[in-house]
Amino acid sequence: VIEASLTKKEDRFLAAIIAFNVKVTEEARELAREYGVPVFEGNIIYRVVEDFAKWYHEMHEREKRQTLEKLILPGAIRILPGYVFRRSNPVIVGVEVLEGRIRRGVPLMREDGRKIGEIMQIQEHGKPLNEAEKGMAVAISIRGKVMVGRQIDEGDVLYVDVPLDHIDILLSKFKEDLSEGEVELLKKIRRIKIKMRS
Repeated sequence: VIEASLTKKEDRFLAAIIAFNVKVTEEARELAREYGVPVFEGNIIYRVVEDFAKWYHEMHEREKRQTLEKLILPGAIRILPGYVFRRSNPVIVGVEVLEGRIRRGVPLMREDGRKIGEIMQIQEHGKPLNEAEKGMAVAISIRGKVMVGRQIDEGDVLYVDVPLDHIDILLSKFKEDLSEGEVELLKKIRRIKIKMRS
């Protein structure tokens, strides 16, 4: 148990005890619980290994989901002509999600990299949503110092302002979870942000 708990510092997903065809004492079980080390036991080896593999996969997936929830994901939207419901304070417009996804609370920028505000709300047919994906047409409200007709116009394409460190993490650790379009969009957003810096 102590050895498994030490392994946890290096790779917490390998910190487990596989007990095949042996009895785990109550003392060892209690110690494992105390150190947060799972115990997989049984008399049929492939079942014990299957249980461990299932746990291992579930833990990886949960960690991946938790990390992804903290990251700002890429998205591109187009302001639909004729669907400006409010020009400022906050701006309320109809948009089409061209690529990726948009979430409440994410910052938006123009194609030149200028920040325009943050998505406050997303609605589809009057129902609030937390997220909208590629292909959806929704209404959004944007909080910020922005006005339709000045900083943005009908037909404009806006991008989720993904921080550069989030782009690096997404492309290095989560590329296989993104569509080809989302990967290309991340690269485009990176180019916009780098150009804006120079």
